[in-house]
Amino acid sequence: MNMNVKEVIQVISIGLIVAGFLLKSRRFLRAIELCKECLFILKDRAVIKDQKLSTSVYKGIYCTMWKACGLINDKTNAIRYGEKLLQICHERGERLAECRLSIFLAEMYFHQAKYIEAKKLSEKALLISNEIGDRKGQACCHGNLGAVYRSVGEYAKAREHIEESLVIQKEIGDRKGEACCYGDLGAVYRSVGEYEKAREHVEKSLSIQKEIGDRKGEAASYTNLGSVYISVGEYEKAKEHLQKSIAIQKEIGDRNGEAASYTNLGIVYKSVGEYEKAMEHLQKSLAIQKEIGDRNGEAASYTNLGTVYRSVGEYEKATEHLQKSLAIQKEIGDRNGEAASYTNLGTV
Repeated sequence: MNMNVKEVIQVISIGLIVAGFLLKSRRFLRAIELCKECLFILKDRAVIKDQKLSTSVYKGIYCTMWKACGLINDKTNAIRYGEKLLQICHERGERLAECRLSIFLAEMYFHQAKYIEAKKLSEKALLISNEIGDRKGQACCHGNLGAVYRSVGEYAKAREHIEESLVIQKEIGDRKGEACCYGDLGAVYRSVGEYEKAREHVEKSLSIQKEIGDRKGEAASYTNLGSVYISVGEYEKAKEHLQKSIAIQKEIGDRNGEAASYTNLGIVYKSVGEYEKAMEHLQKSLAIQKEIGDRNGEAASYTNLGTVYRSVGEYEKATEHLQKSLAIQKEIGDRNGEAASYTNLGTV
């Protein structure tokens, strides 16, 4: 059936309304399939000569697909459609939308340990937010750059960016953002061995999160405090804080946070020689990370399990798990993790 441009637009408009309904009713895969059909019709049946109209239609389709992929945790395709949306926003001169989408994509790349891409997009978003005077965007960009620099071991730069973010968060009255900055600074101080400063900053974060009722943030702070106590060998306090964290994370359904807490509890049990409990908690963490598609966390769990097996003399299993970790680190481009895995394999 031949359709003119008007008919194509009508069909796609109806398709997008239905796709939106499918999203709301949690039929995400069907929404994606319907959007793919809309793309096929758009490309196959007519050429829309009005460039503004054409990009508006494509924007609607890619926006729906991006949302749906995010909701089913298909990060690869969420990034793919997000990049297409970003290009459209850039071409249309939608600077605020381009900035916000760049921040979102930077965070997705960060969670996949793709630090070069995360840094590039965060810097791009920072330039735009400076240009348009978006203080909230500036704070987010500095925070994201701080996280990237901390992940690659550039702690002075990490601290610089996080402190800049903190100044802005206080200025605009964003208490949640302020708490996040204190938590991130705590992580930086822990990374450089300044454990008292680390504890002090995480406790500031926790205090604000309790005040504003941020349960997810509160759980993250308990996890971070647990990590600090692990670093100084106070394992009972570490366990106490991590168990508080898990209780909240189960209550609110924070699977990512729950996995991190199980990992840290596994480290606690390994540190005190309770290897069976260590394996049990690390396996729980690994199962969640596979479920939610956290490749970086999955690699870390394989590494931790490998070191536990090494500690109990099961060298074949240790090698197997460390090699799995190495394979993922190569896949996602985590050079620091890759180096650590080669070191661990050399000790088996």
